[in-house]
Amino acid sequence: MNIPESGYTDHHTHPSSRCRILTECDARAASTWDEARTLIAAHIAANPSRDLYVVHGWNQSTWGTPTVADLDALTSKELIVINVSYHGALLNTAATLKFPGTLVPSGGEHASGTKVPGNSGNLVSEKDFEELAIATLP
Repeated sequence: MNIPESGYTDHHTHPSSRCRILTECDARAASTWDEARTLIAAHIAANPSRDLYVVHGWNQSTWGTPTVADLDALTSKELIVINVSYHGALLNTAATLKFPGTLVPSGGEHASGTKVPGNSGNLVSEKDFEELAIATLP
């Protein structure tokens, strides 16, 4: 699917994703999972009527990889935590049920050949991330 955008863009400027931060949760400044969890919980508390929460900024090198249980503890509603690179995301149980077939199997390898050591079964591969991002546009 092609979405027209004005001005110069390429696959690595991610302008649409960056614009979404204005209305979604920006957790890029969090340097640990504990800090990120606090930011995400505050965002959820401030927006209780939403059915879907999208968080930007997951950094595996500083946050580690939050598990499904970590994300489920924040909300029973759909929660998508996007990687800071915009090349993947983590899903909680509710989001997994809404977007089946997009996950890299637990401890395994996605059909695309992506190997994900330590994956707890809630990682969306880069290949599937673009469709997921489009499906969650407001």
